[in-house]
Amino acid sequence: MSPERLPSAAAKLSRNAARPEPRIAEIATWLGQFSRTLKTCRLYEAANPNTVRFREELAGNLAALLEQHGAFRLEFNAQQVLCEEHVVMGATSREDNFAMPFFRDGLYALSFVPGIEPSEVQRLVDILLRVTGRVSSGTEDLVTLLWDADLPHLGVSYVSAETDTDLGDVGDVGDAVTPQGRLMPWPARVPDGAEGSGAPEVAGAKRPEGTSAGAGAPAQANDFGPAPRSDDWGACEPAADLELAFAALDETSAVDVDAFVTRMHAERAESIATAAIALVRDALGADPTNEDRDDLVELLERILREAVSTLRWDDAGTAVACLSESTADYWDGTLLVNELAQPDSAVTAALVKQLDDLPIAETNAFAAFAASLGASSIEWLMAIIAQAMQQRTRRVLLRTLVEMCEGNPERLAPWLSDPRWYVVRNAVHVIGASGGRVPAGMFTMLLTHPEVRVRQEVVAALANCAPDDAQPLLLQLVHDPEGSVRGPALFRLGARRNDDVSRALRALAADPGLRRRPEDEFRSVFSALGGCSTDEALPALEVLLYEFGGPRDASPAYLQSIARAIARIGTPAARTVLDCATRSRNVAARDACRLVLKGTGRV
Repeated sequence: MSPERLPSAAAKLSRNAARPEPRIAEIATWLGQFSRTLKTCRLYEAANPNTVRFREELAGNLAALLEQHGAFRLEFNAQQVLCEEHVVMGATSREDNFAMPFFRDGLYALSFVPGIEPSEVQRLVDILLRVTGRVSSGTEDLVTLLWDADLPHLGVSYVSAETDTDLGDVGDVGDAVTPQGRLMPWPARVPDGAEGSGAPEVAGAKRPEGTSAGAGAPAQANDFGPAPRSDDWGACEPAADLELAFAALDETSAVDVDAFVTRMHAERAESIATAAIALVRDALGADPTNEDRDDLVELLERILREAVSTLRWDDAGTAVACLSESTADYWDGTLLVNELAQPDSAVTAALVKQLDDLPIAETNAFAAFAASLGASSIEWLMAIIAQAMQQRTRRVLLRTLVEMCEGNPERLAPWLSDPRWYVVRNAVHVIGASGGRVPAGMFTMLLTHPEVRVRQEVVAALANCAPDDAQPLLLQLVHDPEGSVRGPALFRLGARRNDDVSRALRALAADPGLRRRPEDEFRSVFSALGGCSTDEALPALEVLLYEFGGPRDASPAYLQSIARAIARIGTPAARTVLDCATRSRNVAARDACRLVLKGTGRV
């Protein structure tokens, strides 16, 4: 049935012969849209564009309807849905009966209040699909599911299973957003110092004879024989006592109700995890047995895993604090963190997926929580970095690891042998950037790593190692097949004077094939040679300078690189060599040295 025809359909179904007012007709139109949305959701998957569009339009039209006409109430019987005694939807067949699921589960009215959120409408749709689906277990009912959902702008009236009075009825629509107007609230926790587990006694009220102080205590015998029990009072109590007790309760009911509502709101604002942790903390403080302590610690670990997988870092931090403080070193988080660091950890997999989709602030919050766990979480953070797909996520966690590994980089040694090259590169970066002593020997096996980006990261990390420890590794990297690795390695070697390095580089410079390499390569060799050498290297450089007699033998750039190496040595003997070369008959050497001296400002 099209939306344009729904108002007329609602009019035909009306109890009264008169045409319903426009407000009722629009409610009938929206209810028909509700029915079509449920059918669409049963036909298609949740991600289908039709399903998404129907759901969004349903929530939007309801919000507009409530804003224009205010709150309204739908009542259900076995065949019809009524609004203000007008039938707004009837059953066209046994299979197409919108009202039946509500009537069957004892829910006889729904009240919709302005301000309802789209998420509340989506939740209502999900609940109806759940109880009417073909794969429904049959043990769930609308009342229980709506109770659990706790939708603040949806009033629910239902038939109580225990009494003839409906304690969950909202009365009128105006009460639908109050605690009394929603489903029955859970009972509040008894405050510390309260006696018994029954209902509190009312001040000034006379306790009926034959009852004990506790609400559930057995009644005593009286003149009529053993008194049969009701829920709270003996069935044979004198009527006068009951009336006095009711009068006393009535006098204090307003204060008691306000106090109950205040406690209820406070408990609803408190997360389930926080309430559970508080109970466990109390239990741990009651000197439990070792077996009980094991059970309580296991419960706290479950709360911790749930908090981590749902990104509730406050609850997670509270659980860790409770485990650390209340167990007197009985609990060690190393085993739990090692479990989370395993590749098949479902908690870590869910966490990584959410961190990749969240802003940096959430990632920073997680990093702070992980750091609070101590050094045992280093392996866990590396496991998350290995799985994270977003660079921003990895960058935040790497900064945290750099701080945590200060003075203890050996914790990342196992990750250097990981088969994934990007994991190895991240581990090398953390080891090299962490403060304190950086053990260069950890990088020995990586000098021949097949991935060039790993070898490049090794060169960068060696810059933070002790020069004497890094020197042998850098000399090996000078012979790396990739120029992007050789260049940075030569740059590091040329940063300090060292005779051993100078001899190794002189041997490399004497290779006849060097002058046929690209200019940036032989320039890097001679620049490093000039930076690490003393006057001992001048004879070898002078031989190379005069070895070629013209441009055909060596390029001007090659000879200029040799002259710059001599100039970089910077000693008086080096300046003498350059001055003599400017007066040499070797034109190529003379021009190269003059150009270099001109660049230094001496010519």
